[in-house]
Amino acid sequence: MFINIFNNLLKIVLFLFITFLCVACKSSDEISLEDKTKNELRIERKALKNDIKIMKNKISVLVRNLERISKE
Repeated sequence: MFINIFNNLLKIVLFLFITFLCVACKSSDEISLEDKTKNELRIERKALKNDIKIMKNKISVLVRNLERISKE
């Protein structure tokens, strides 16, 4: 019985901690977005798109290598 109560309390504390982290991250993102100009945001968006393209290329190379290795 004590273990069950402790387990439920642990779940509640974990839920509250995760909720606090989500709220803190969201508020910090809003503050940083307010301080940036549209041009800075556009530049960051382009950089992120380029990073995504690079990661897609790396993943496709890894998949091709895995396919080649599995055929051998």
